[in-house]
Amino acid sequence: MGYNTETKNSIYFWKIIFTLMIITLHFFGNYPTYYRQGYVQGWYIAVEFFFIVSGYLIALKCENKKNNISATQWVAKNISKMYPHYLFSFAMCFIARMFFNHLPISSIIKNFIYSFPEILLIHMAGFTQTQYYNGVSWYVSALILSGYLIYFLITNYKKFYLSLIAPVSIILIYGYYYRFVGNIDVWSLTRVFISDALLRGFAGMSLGVLCFYANRKIRVFEFTKLTYCLSRLIEIFGFLFVVLFSLKFGWTQTDFLMIVVLAVSITLAFLPHNGLIFNNRIVIYLSELTFPIYLNHYLWCGIILPHYFAADTWSNGLFMIYIVIIVIYSMITKYIIDKIRSKINRWFVIHKSEPIN
Repeated sequence: MGYNTETKNSIYFWKIIFTLMIITLHFFGNYPTYYRQGYVQGWYIAVEFFFIVSGYLIALKCENKKNNISATQWVAKNISKMYPHYLFSFAMCFIARMFFNHLPISSIIKNFIYSFPEILLIHMAGFTQTQYYNGVSWYVSALILSGYLIYFLITNYKKFYLSLIAPVSIILIYGYYYRFVGNIDVWSLTRVFISDALLRGFAGMSLGVLCFYANRKIRVFEFTKLTYCLSRLIEIFGFLFVVLFSLKFGWTQTDFLMIVVLAVSITLAFLPHNGLIFNNRIVIYLSELTFPIYLNHYLWCGIILPHYFAADTWSNGLFMIYIVIIVIYSMITKYIIDKIRSKINRWFVIHKSEPIN
């Protein structure tokens, strides 16, 4: 097919779709008009998409011959990219909650101290915290903690991890939730000393690692135009099936069928292609915006809008305003944070190159 770059794939487009699923689900959690009609209830499955994709990218990083960083360095590098957005979104959520609750300074200081696990990204490691100020921050904590462990295992015990730890953990973790919970919408509880979020993240990201190696096996074969089109159709059908099925069905054991379908579609979505619909500058930009959108949307759908608009005031107009606000707000925050980070990086480069007298 003549494709030789890792970036020419359709995963950018699907990141946008699954982010929209998450922010829509959380909006209707506070304005449950569609919930009452049985819609969007299963769209929490979109989180599994991001766990699997993250695992895939970790494996890709580990297999890069130019990569020689340790698991600790990998975590530090990823935190340096994500943490400015994470901290800003936390600060805005914290300030909004304190402001709307009209709390005295002493209570604000106390709440801030109690929120340290969330600030430090370790609140999904089993630490007890009565309230998460950014209600979606659990995913980032699970991503970092599970990612560290998986990266360490791949770089140090690759064969043992791929042949035993990854497949067994996937079977045991998903099997446990299939049998005793009946769905995969878990994250808030701590079982013995491990949180549901950490278990869910480790299983999903381990599945993503296996998807990476399956993708590499597929690439060995020479694609004809027919087989290429067939792989694209399977990918698109799989994603659309998950989106449409979970639109109506949620909190059932079919979640685990959705995870299998997602794994297949993600494996195929990372195959290189030149489709302009799924891979162009606009799509790539919006894809890069999905992380700020994810972090910022809870401020609006979980704090600000419910404060000014009661649950029975839902309307199509309010939902559209919410989407527009989230996108514009995230564009602004991303621009400002990227500018500040760029200036800081430039300062370090300049001063690092200066000779020491």
